Amino acid sequence: MDFAELEHSTDRALRRLPMPAAPQTLLPRVLAAVARLARRPWYSRTWFTWPAPLRVGSAIAGVILMALTVVFAPQTAQVGAASSHYLSVAIAALPELLDLASRIAAVVQITWQGVLQPVAVFGFAIIVLSVLICGGCWRIVNRLTLTSESA
Repeated sequence: MDFAELEHSTDRALRRLPMPAAPQTLLPRVLAAVARLARRPWYSRTWFTWPAPLRVGSAIAGVILMALTVVFAPQTAQVGAASSHYLSVAIAALPELLDLASRIAAVVQITWQGVLQPVAVFGFAIIVLSVLICGGCWRIVNRLTLTSESA
């Protein structure tokens, strides 16, 4: 059997098959999805479905933005040159700032390890003991109160 005969017999066999039927739940699901999309606010839909005044306003705003871009293109070149100058100055100052930041980090680390960490550990221990003592006192008072009410 050559390719043409195989294709022809496959085509006949496929045409004899019954047409597939859509599930019964397909139409209600599609209608529910369409209703859900219709209830969305205008700004979350595509631009072509926005109300006409909003489409006209947004188109006008786009045209104005493009016109301003064309009008102020020379000034943006000057701004770009000035900002590149300030950026190069900032990059030149970066090693000094990093050195200052590392010195500050060293001072903070020494202060934490020498002064604050021992105090913090001691303070945390005091807080834990206070909570335990208060909890014990609460338990005792609660037990005494329940005992005196039931008697």
